[in-house]
Amino acid sequence: RTASIANSIRTIVADMDVKYIIVWSQLGGAAVYLSQQRIPRPILFFSPSDAILRRASLLYALEPIPMAEQTSNSGFFQAIDRMLIERDWAQPGDVVVFVVAEPITRVGVTNEIVIHFVGDEI
Repeated sequence: RTASIANSIRTIVADMDVKYIIVWSQLGGAAVYLSQQRIPRPILFFSPSDAILRRASLLYALEPIPMAEQTSNSGFFQAIDRMLIERDWAQPGDVVVFVVAEPITRVGVTNEIVIHFVGDEI
């Protein structure tokens, strides 16, 4: 399932000129699959696990970023939207793709792709 999602992301990135791929993963599997696709976009990888993030820092295109445990998908999306604008990493209207589990608290399953325009209501 995660490999199919990673392959689908490649098509979305090409079709929509995506600025970032944003991944939440507690174990890192989704981030690894996305890295293996060699998609020419930065992959912002958020996880509460420092050990997982350290290992991910060696993989193609991954930018590991520590983040506390998340309790809702919408809360995660809103926090990242604010972060992108505050850090001047993206402008309103830029396209990003979220790759997460639904619900976000589910460990070991990546089953949701969300296409988001930065600054739009979530």
